[in-house]
Amino acid sequence: MSQNVYAHCPAYETPGFSVRLVQPEDAADLLICYADPRARRFFNSDNCNYGFACDTLPQMRACIAQWLQEYQNGCFVRFSIISRESGRAAGTIEMFHKPELDEGEHRYGILRIDLAAEWEKREWLCELLALSCREFFSAFGVTHILTKAIPEAKERVCALKAAGFSPLKERPVLSYGDYWIAGREKE
Repeated sequence: MSQNVYAHCPAYETPGFSVRLVQPEDAADLLICYADPRARRFFNSDNCNYGFACDTLPQMRACIAQWLQEYQNGCFVRFSIISRESGRAAGTIEMFHKPELDEGEHRYGILRIDLAAEWEKREWLCELLALSCREFFSAFGVTHILTKAIPEAKERVCALKAAGFSPLKERPVLSYGDYWIAGREKE
């Protein structure tokens, strides 16, 4: 791990997005994502202590406050995905190392990408997955990234295949289904 992401949270840029630690002022934009049942069906809330359904601005603000507390506790980083064109949040990315999945030299991280329905497109997902694969192996000290995509998430499944992820066949420790895995390229 090049630096401790919980001591100093990095920010990233892609052609379409700025990706940085979620902030309370993102609440109104993120409510569009988290209040939309079309978007929520693709979210990964496996093993979460609270749901991601926010139907009001106070609920969204409380959710962001919880995410920031989890960040302060070193549990996970929840990044806002900001459209560079509009300056508005299109959704979030969460990433964390999950040590209980580790086996020998293999260290596993969980990636969650929550996008508003209008952004759930292969091109945007490919851009975010490329960023994740380029930056998160090192930033989180993992050798493999796991992420969920239900079969109905056609755009997401296409993007995962294009990004080099493959369906997770064996799940000895991970008890949830519909996961995809990518491993760090050998340097």
